[in-house]
Amino acid sequence: MTSVRVYIATTEGAAEVQRITEEEPNVKSVVCLDGKALALPISPDYEAFVRKPTGILERAYGHPAYRMDVSTAISEGMSWQLGALVAHALFAAGRLAQKNDQASQVVWLTGEVDRDLRVLPVEYVREKLRRSGNLLAELKAAKIPVTLGVPRRNHDELDAGWLEKLGIGVEACRIVPLDSADQILDLLGLAAPCAKGPQAASARALPRVGQARPVIGVFLGLVVIGALLSAIAWWGYDLDPPARAPPAGQGGGPTEKNGINQFSVAAIETRAQPGSTCAAVNFRSADAVVTEIALSNHTPITTQDAEQLCGLRYRVSNLGGKAEVWIFGARSAKGSSSLNTKILAQARLVDEDEGVLLDIRLPRRLEQPLLHRLAIVAVRNPSGDLGRRLKGFIKTLDGPIRPVEWNRLLAGLQQAGLDVVHLTHELDP
Repeated sequence: MTSVRVYIATTEGAAEVQRITEEEPNVKSVVCLDGKALALPISPDYEAFVRKPTGILERAYGHPAYRMDVSTAISEGMSWQLGALVAHALFAAGRLAQKNDQASQVVWLTGEVDRDLRVLPVEYVREKLRRSGNLLAELKAAKIPVTLGVPRRNHDELDAGWLEKLGIGVEACRIVPLDSADQILDLLGLAAPCAKGPQAASARALPRVGQARPVIGVFLGLVVIGALLSAIAWWGYDLDPPARAPPAGQGGGPTEKNGINQFSVAAIETRAQPGSTCAAVNFRSADAVVTEIALSNHTPITTQDAEQLCGLRYRVSNLGGKAEVWIFGARSAKGSSSLNTKILAQARLVDEDEGVLLDIRLPRRLEQPLLHRLAIVAVRNPSGDLGRRLKGFIKTLDGPIRPVEWNRLLAGLQQAGLDVVHLTHELDP
């Protein structure tokens, strides 16, 4: 995949994000200078930007502590947040160009980011651009395309003629006004960490398997789709309040399908055409080969050559009547005695002929077969007892469990009168 170098704009020059590493969960996140044992003054703010309940990054990428190394000191302010967010998104996708790595694209960013991913205006944008003039000239000479992302309000205040003198605004060095971080992530072929609002759905990252790379097992997001596509969502924040369940007696009926038949589930695989690359596919400069594979209840499906996948998503379509839908996910190495589990959707009202789309971030390197398990639970006649059982299920999912325990829990939900679909998908390198 195409690697991208991230520069965080400062009034002293552009700070390259050299490296991001995961740290032990019990330590605080820190920003360091050029790989040295020197914590920068913004480290406490970075810790708050990472860790729940204040932070964005832990909710988005499932880990609570990081070290981020930058090439130039960043001493104050919050304008580094947009660059840090994009760098983490690229790191999670295995596409961040770290120190001494080759990069085929550069992004230069400034902006504060709130919990709804809105990009807020910052100060000294003109000075930051001026101090980055030499860097932009060097990148232009090296024929490396650059995208500069700035808050829209700051962009509106910039003089077009002045930008032209700096060589900004041409195809090789374009400037993008941003209202939301979603926009720059979309330009990079990355899913957005969150979309808030009444129609936004929520999901969570599937955790890593053993000592695998941090990008393994991270779910990109959840989208509720119908006649019109709703807003894209990410797992980065607290789950929205549960959707109101249909009144007792109105959610089911003799014409509704049972759990096995109520949901149609498919794996949608994207690959590059012969002679093309995933990078070209992700940046929409080449057409992709898209294959849809139906997944069957309790029947494992295997994808061969999964290392060559450019993208993977699951589509869960509701073929029955309106239902309150819960989706649970688990990931493990093939043959492992432990599953890592997450809640992907809670109490989502899904109408007939609507669906849920799960985008999956592929691992940087797939070195061993991985198993994805999806458990889809449909609640048509909610009751207090069923609610208690679901809460008990969720409590049990808080941490690794054995496959036999996973199956026992699903069987218990079925015995409680819930419709449960269980699917297994193997990714084989």
